[in-house]
Amino acid sequence: MKRDQQTISCDICLDLMPLVHDGVASADSQAVVMAHIAGCSDCSEAFQQLSAYAGHDAAPNDKAVLSKIKKRLFFIALAFLGCGALIGISLTSTFGMFYNLIIMPFIGIGSYFILKSKWFFAPMSIFSVSYLWQFIKNIVDGALSEGSQLALFTVPLLFSSIYCVLAIVGVIIAALLHYAFRKEVNQ
Repeated sequence: MKRDQQTISCDICLDLMPLVHDGVASADSQAVVMAHIAGCSDCSEAFQQLSAYAGHDAAPNDKAVLSKIKKRLFFIALAFLGCGALIGISLTSTFGMFYNLIIMPFIGIGSYFILKSKWFFAPMSIFSVSYLWQFIKNIVDGALSEGSQLALFTVPLLFSSIYCVLAIVGVIIAALLHYAFRKEVNQ
């Protein structure tokens, strides 16, 4: 139903302008907006600014947007892995130490899927940070003054090796799951 003498307010015109500019408004909406723009200098100026702005604005690059999202998700996931590893390492000298039998393999699984071909950085980092943590903790706790310098180096080495192996077990589990599910999808 068309009306020849229909008028709209400036607010409605401003709301419809992007739709008219993009060519998705109905023919009636286009006609009403164009008629309003012809008689209203403020809306005419706003429409010209919209046209000028849209002319300089390139279409969003989907690949760039997806790349940014992937990068952010990667760093968020990496932060979770790091926090998990630090929590596990901090549990070493407590009764919660055995939670690392669960935590470290999950970190290995996460590193396999997040870091992909660079998964080996996770076990190496866990080994390094754990060794350093335990070494400093032993010095602070007085292991150096007790005369057991050998224990100062071997105990951190033992725990760090165990955590590294547990993380590698997680990587192996993830690789086997990845292989099994990929194999089933291909059939």
